[in-house]
Amino acid sequence: MSAPSRPRAELLRFCGWLFICNALVMALIGLRYLFYLPAPDSALALIYILIAYPGHFAQLGFLPMLLLAPLILLLPKPHLIRPLAIFIAAASSALLLLDTLVFAENRFHLNALTVAILGWRSWLFAGIYLIIFIVLLSLLAVQIGKWLRARRLRRGPWLAMVLVVCILTTHVMHIWADARYYVPITSMTPYLPLFYPQTAKRFLTRHNIMDVTANRDRGAVNSMIGQSGDRLDYPLKPLACNQPAPHYNTLLILVDAMRGDSLRPEWTPNMSTFAGKASNFERHYSGGNSSRIGVFSLFYGLPATYWSDFDNLQLPPVLVDQFQTSDYRFGMFTSKPMYRPTNLDRTVFASLEKMPGVPDGGKDYELDRNITDRWLDWLDRQDTAQPFFGFLFYDSLNHQDFPPDYPRIAEPDNGSELARKRADYATSVHFIDSLVGEVLADLRQRGLLDETVVVISSDHGQEFDDSGLGYVGYGSNYSRHQLHVPLIVHWPGREPERVTKRTAHRDIPVTLLTRLFGCSNPPGDYSTGADLFTGQPWQWLVSGSYHDHAVIEPDARYRDSSRRLLRDPRQQLSPDQGSPHTA
Repeated sequence: MSAPSRPRAELLRFCGWLFICNALVMALIGLRYLFYLPAPDSALALIYILIAYPGHFAQLGFLPMLLLAPLILLLPKPHLIRPLAIFIAAASSALLLLDTLVFAENRFHLNALTVAILGWRSWLFAGIYLIIFIVLLSLLAVQIGKWLRARRLRRGPWLAMVLVVCILTTHVMHIWADARYYVPITSMTPYLPLFYPQTAKRFLTRHNIMDVTANRDRGAVNSMIGQSGDRLDYPLKPLACNQPAPHYNTLLILVDAMRGDSLRPEWTPNMSTFAGKASNFERHYSGGNSSRIGVFSLFYGLPATYWSDFDNLQLPPVLVDQFQTSDYRFGMFTSKPMYRPTNLDRTVFASLEKMPGVPDGGKDYELDRNITDRWLDWLDRQDTAQPFFGFLFYDSLNHQDFPPDYPRIAEPDNGSELARKRADYATSVHFIDSLVGEVLADLRQRGLLDETVVVISSDHGQEFDDSGLGYVGYGSNYSRHQLHVPLIVHWPGREPERVTKRTAHRDIPVTLLTRLFGCSNPPGDYSTGADLFTGQPWQWLVSGSYHDHAVIEPDARYRDSSRRLLRDPRQQLSPDQGSPHTA
């Protein structure tokens, strides 16, 4: 080894062993999580825990090496690198210890939102923990230096190989369990911090390695549902329902990425006309700026922070349970598989014995066209004496897709790509409106409209740099453009109305359970929402994306993933504190 490279090699070895030892410290701290993990109910689940636990904490403990290694190669200064390594290792252990305390109290881990709301006492204790760990790791660093000089630490490659095997095996086992809907393994995920085992249902299905739909339809989930109920106190009390007569049908139509201000006569003539004869909630907001969380908040009526718990336990909402208990027929038609990207197969519809298939291939607009055709065919074959729950989820708007010969209703106002997307979005909305119009006209023709509760909404909105801050699409910003969505509710016998108070997706389950099924429980037993028609306007929402959360208030004071308190006028939900209309 040449002289210039020797200091780098020595520092890399020192830091490597320091972080391996710190990983052991973190694994000892993390044993507290296992006290809350339900006892494994199979040998396979026990093996998974024994492999996943050391592998995960090895990753957590060794993660700082990814940051330090480049610095060591560029600046191999022991007097700089060693104290920095000790501080980083101590900080990671201190944060982990704080996380164990937060998890023990609240059953969730530290994230951008929870860190922002921790009190000064928590940070004081974290500072004390940090000092203690700095002292302990400094003593350990001295001992590691002695061991290295004495050449007593020579099993590093073998240890690394074992840990890498644990990590890889963890991901392989979780991929298998996720595709097989094997809850004893997938339910472990929320108990460990920063634990994100891999899934691959899309890959397995595309390459015909595993029939994911068949796995689910064989009832692999249903056999587990009863075992997972005690891991979430949901609902707080069993529902007490006395369904009034008549037993109305229910049809829920979701249009992916339909922002609230797109409900206008020139874009959506059918839905706008229908809204004028129903209850039109003009200031309605999704519980998330992404499909997964938006749909979750609509069916469960709970904040986004609960999504992973229900997903890992594959526990359906009480709303769907009540439809089943009341012997409703389920007609569900989506243009994308239920497992992508919303995980509806593992959450909302986890208790159903069979998931609907999706036609292979085709353009997005063709798949949406197929939704309407399949729905109409399904209705043809139903016994009208038994009520139904219909679920139609159109997706082509998400990609601004429509038939090539479909008349355009808007042209780009300039030559930019963003202007083209805006114009395509308008035409795509119009195309889906024509499909929804067919569904509504068919219900009217069959005489079912007066017997059916119809709910039309969206999972989230869509942004086209409306605020001038560079946000495009969805899942990126907690603005009104990504959160405000239409909500039209046709309730048989109810007079048309324009509702201008603030409402949210979390209010929908409460409304259906109390009015459709006569459930007398207070909403707090199963939701954070209120009745759409009689409840008070919301004063705050916990909204979610794929990777973070935010607290939303009417004047748009909220914390985003960078923990900033935003008061930029361009970020307000509206110029008049909550109105959905674009300025």
